[in-house]
Amino acid sequence: MSGLPCAVVVTAICLCLGVTPAASAQTTSTSTGLVVDGIDVVGGQLAVIGLVLNPIIGTAIADGTARTLLEIRDLDDPTVQNDPMVEVATYTGLDLDMDPADDFSGTEPFMIDAMSVNPDGTPVVVFTPGSITAGDLVAGPATLDLLGAVGISLTGVLLEGTIAPNGASFTSDPIQGGAVPAVLLDQIDNPGLIPGSLLDLLIFFGTNPDVDLDGDGTNDAFSVDIAITAVSCVILPPILGTPFERGDCDADGTTNITDAVKSLQYLFLSDTILCESACDADDDGFVNITDPVALLQYLFAAGVAPPAPIGACDVDPTADMLTCDMYPSC
Repeated sequence: MSGLPCAVVVTAICLCLGVTPAASAQTTSTSTGLVVDGIDVVGGQLAVIGLVLNPIIGTAIADGTARTLLEIRDLDDPTVQNDPMVEVATYTGLDLDMDPADDFSGTEPFMIDAMSVNPDGTPVVVFTPGSITAGDLVAGPATLDLLGAVGISLTGVLLEGTIAPNGASFTSDPIQGGAVPAVLLDQIDNPGLIPGSLLDLLIFFGTNPDVDLDGDGTNDAFSVDIAITAVSCVILPPILGTPFERGDCDADGTTNITDAVKSLQYLFLSDTILCESACDADDDGFVNITDPVALLQYLFAAGVAPPAPIGACDVDPTADMLTCDMYPSC
């Protein structure tokens, strides 16, 4: 994939809420980023199992399951303590070194997932209007999406909390209005209190769904209020890339055995390829031996199909460091 020009690389302090700041070549104001490093259940129906659920969430964050990023934009105050007009963008972030152990060091770089921005590079989700007074941030309303980390999405959220001087950290006030689908909780094992899932544990405590997510008249989710914390980090823009078809390593417009051969030639015979992303058949962010293996299993052993884009040309929906300099078949 081809990257954005260096002029649009925005370096920002990213509070470890898992949020990566957006890239913009037009803005001359500064930004402060946030990446989520803590999420605690503090209210709602799920509060009844908070003592069980919070350690599970903490483990998911520590393992790097997902990173939610926030970027405080249009800052005129470099100390991030007083500004009458700001906005807060949210993104899914990619840990470039893929090592979660240093994600919350305060200087860790994260790349914005391309799915978190519009084609022109502007963020999909923005909390506006916003302001900072004596370190107290108020912004919104908007949707705070933590689905990747813990299955929580909060709509109509007014984001409020305290920012440390120079954007070193962020602590939110309790955020209300979240809901976690019952089906998701049924997929998470509880830690041995009773046999079964977290949903079984809620039923054991006599706690039932109280939110109708799909609007069909039947409650199918549990309400939840949360509080989040974040630390600073470095934010990089997404790689918006060239359209391609995954698995078509030789870029001839078809996916067949010649692509597995091309991948092996690239890996072991120093052959050249036009599009690394197309050769990443299993979409793990690397071109290695698992790619021709996965492709051959798909072609000849009823294996799993390569992830999108497949069957039609499109850009890579997954943020990684692979390039796609050229793909003539699209």
